[in-house]
Amino acid sequence: MCAKRGWCYTLAMFLDHEDDAVGAAGEVHQAIFENDKIRVLKVIMPPGHKTLAHWHPKNMGYVVTAGKLRFTLPTGEIRDADLAKGQVTSGEGSHSVQNIGDTEVEVLQVEFKS
Repeated sequence: MCAKRGWCYTLAMFLDHEDDAVGAAGEVHQAIFENDKIRVLKVIMPPGHKTLAHWHPKNMGYVVTAGKLRFTLPTGEIRDADLAKGQVTSGEGSHSVQNIGDTEVEVLQVEFKS
């Protein structure tokens, strides 16, 4: 039983998604901090690498190392993103990602649990 009911609810949010980013694409997503309100991921995408489809709750990202990524949505829609160092991004939902540039891309991503 959880001492903080809100924490149990928000943890369940991740556990209910078998395609959670850390579980489904753990080769590029590393949880570096977590509490009852947020989870911080260090995301490192080598050139040419493509992830399996995975899911994120509402989040914001800070681009540490610039590069070009291709996002494929569950609908098949493709969105290319030229990310600049220091850029802040936001989003949520499912996608797969491919690094279509020639540099490693690093992003710090903060996922919101509520």
